[in-house]
Amino acid sequence: MRMQRLVYGSSDKRIEDLNKVAYHEAGHVVVSEILEKNSVVFATTRSCFNENGGHVEFRKQDCLENKVISLLGGMAAIEIVYGKNDIFSDYEISDAVSFVKRLIDTHCGYGFTRFGDKKSNELLKRKDVEVKLELERYYRRAKEILMDNRELLDVVVKELIEKEVLLSGDIRRLVDECDCK
Repeated sequence: MRMQRLVYGSSDKRIEDLNKVAYHEAGHVVVSEILEKNSVVFATTRSCFNENGGHVEFRKQDCLENKVISLLGGMAAIEIVYGKNDIFSDYEISDAVSFVKRLIDTHCGYGFTRFGDKKSNELLKRKDVEVKLELERYYRRAKEILMDNRELLDVVVKELIEKEVLLSGDIRRLVDECDCK
């Protein structure tokens, strides 16, 4: 089941879906802005590039770890607010896994003992374990940021629902008005 572009209406289902899209996108915004100020170009609840609805456009983030944590912010927000995993995050998880693999490869995170034999089954298993551990660590960090800044998350959601699109200036104003941690 894919979430389709939402048309404002009185249906409880549409309102619930719009809220989920708004929380998902706001999760990206809050995490990204806490990690790197002025890192979000815009956020919207409108369907832009996928069927799921919503999109956040990031400026180039210098720190790959921050990029991964920001990607996981949407999923973390849904878990915090609704108590369940966000099934609409497949492509974001795929991107996060790719970035974590790159980080691990760059920093030899799975050890040097067989660095020359990159196709070793043992090495690939160790790498998979390391990727999972790092993703879990980054996901916990995203949730921590959102729980510490729940007020900002709710304010961004409210604005996204009202305006459908928030530009960097709108986001900066909301961040400045909240007591961010």
